[in-house]
Amino acid sequence: MFVAIFQGDRIHVSVRRTLIYKFQNDIFEDKVYSFNFFSVSTNTGSYGTTCHQYKINFQFGTKVTCVGNDLVSCPKPHYTPIFVLKASGFDTDYLVDVIGILTGVGTERELNRSSSTTKLNAISIEADGYRIECTLFGNYVDELNTFISSGDVENIVIRVHFAKVFLQNCLDCTKIIYNDKSKDATELKKMMIESTDSPTQGLSQLCDSGKQNVEDEFISFIHRNTIQGLKDCKKESTFVILATIKHIVADDDWWYTTCLCGKAVYPDSKMFFCEKCNKHVIKVQQRYKLKLRVIDETNSTTFVLFDRDATTLINKSCAELFESHDKNVDSGVLPKDFDLLIDKVVLFKVGCVKYQYLRFDQSFRVKKVCIDDSTIQRFCEGRVENVDLFNKFSTEAADLQSKTIDLGSDSVLGTATELVAPRVTTDFASPAHTPDDDIPLRILRKNIKIEKGVIIP
Repeated sequence: MFVAIFQGDRIHVSVRRTLIYKFQNDIFEDKVYSFNFFSVSTNTGSYGTTCHQYKINFQFGTKVTCVGNDLVSCPKPHYTPIFVLKASGFDTDYLVDVIGILTGVGTERELNRSSSTTKLNAISIEADGYRIECTLFGNYVDELNTFISSGDVENIVIRVHFAKVFLQNCLDCTKIIYNDKSKDATELKKMMIESTDSPTQGLSQLCDSGKQNVEDEFISFIHRNTIQGLKDCKKESTFVILATIKHIVADDDWWYTTCLCGKAVYPDSKMFFCEKCNKHVIKVQQRYKLKLRVIDETNSTTFVLFDRDATTLINKSCAELFESHDKNVDSGVLPKDFDLLIDKVVLFKVGCVKYQYLRFDQSFRVKKVCIDDSTIQRFCEGRVENVDLFNKFSTEAADLQSKTIDLGSDSVLGTATELVAPRVTTDFASPAHTPDDDIPLRILRKNIKIEKGVIIP
């Protein structure tokens, strides 16, 4: 993907992944080219580099010819103000250009995702009294470290081109310029220096507010539930469930074949085809896909576990286990390493979809697992014990019934009633009427029982 300038306006140019090798050595930045034999489509999607209505799509037969640089003038960059980015309703489908003063740098950390590790850091940019944070990944973190190590970190103007609002950078197209010397940067630096009391704008250390440890993720931030509650849930949500692994389903293979990009592939023409890469691939790898039968005190169900979390439980990669496993045995025979999972108590972070086919046995995809003993102990300490209210109330009712005195069978009831009960009358205006006449029968019986205790030795 790149951006072309046409008659002073910018238009998005898309090159399929399978065609990058064909054009990557023919097109360079700040050069002027003519394109022939390409297609045009509507500019849709969540990664639009421009607001142009259409975009250009390169085909296998597209011709690229370099021409003179003076044929097209470079337009002035259009920077989006930070307050516009923060406004509600801003269209985040388009990539933006931002310029501002570098005011803070976060702490570098690693992001583990899809069995791969990526560097991550954050910087703070300020302009016109508004501040916004920009998250950097991969090579952009290395560029930041190189610039910080130079020591020149005061009143630094930074330009960010083709940045994705609220999301990460798009396929390495984002461009960051530190200590920019352009006319726009000089004017911004001058304005910022005049509007602040301190002539030197240093860098501050950003707090790592987005970091989340395992205990917070499994105990504090996600609702806990049971297997029965998970089955009864009718809306899309995520829960943490403590369950015991009792069985590994051997109906299907415990592994599947993927491309190096992580997408599942299928055999085609004595090779494998990857839909994500949109081409045939030769190098593939095996990844886990386990179906676990789990149980807790409420019910049992099937959890589907994929490569990263299965590797955490087994402590061995799928490729290693696949190589050591006997290929001549039947498909239903599982590796001996899976025996370690039986009767293992695990905290599962499970996703619940909105629609479940109740005619079939329900299964749920596991998003993450935790086998840390201290975290599991904390989870158990915060659990609410299940109480069978029906049995509890039935027992209490039976105990109450056994302790109740049957006054109707008491031979002294008539004498006691005559002794302590006042004359019952319906004439409430009569002087003989007393407040005791309004006492309910149940209270009178209580009084009768008390009087029985007085007159009966």
